[in-house]
Amino acid sequence: MSPTSLEDLDRRQQRRVIGRSAIRILVSVVLLFALYAALPVADRTGLGTLLELFVGLIIFGAVLGWQVLKIMGAEHPELRAAEALAIAVPIVLIVFSFTYLSLSRAQPGSFSEPLDHVRSVYFVITVLSTVGFGDITPKTHAAMIVVSFQIMLDLVLLVGIVRAVFFAAQVGVRRRQTEREATRGDSSIVSGPASQSPG
Repeated sequence: MSPTSLEDLDRRQQRRVIGRSAIRILVSVVLLFALYAALPVADRTGLGTLLELFVGLIIFGAVLGWQVLKIMGAEHPELRAAEALAIAVPIVLIVFSFTYLSLSRAQPGSFSEPLDHVRSVYFVITVLSTVGFGDITPKTHAAMIVVSFQIMLDLVLLVGIVRAVFFAAQVGVRRRQTEREATRGDSSIVSGPASQSPG
């Protein structure tokens, strides 16, 4: 049975599995931001933009749920949990960046200055890390609602999602340990009678 924890691996195996994980994270993040840059921005009303945000968050929830299931069944759950967090944050950034970009295109006065792809990502990151630097601010009610929602969701991200992902990792580790102990027990039962010398 494969090891249940990275601590069970030797240094060479650890470097290999961590390297593979880092490559998966890098490729996923690059593809996500490439998709963000390539998606066309349609002119929508404020309601249409909010609906767009809702759909994006549903997709995020589905991806997160799938990641939790993968964590619990992973060979190295704690490493899979780190991957899930490293991918979840860019997805949230992209969902809100695209929403702010759509709002700015549909209603140019939504923010203190027009947003493009780069400014949208920058604004999302400043809201995520602080409460903004004041150089870009929401001006319309729709923009204020979305920014307020992002601030609340950021708190959920920092607390709820991190706890859920690492809880799934702990469940996965315990499951793998149980399977390994069961396999060892079966092996001892099978080998037990055979190892006895005839009397």
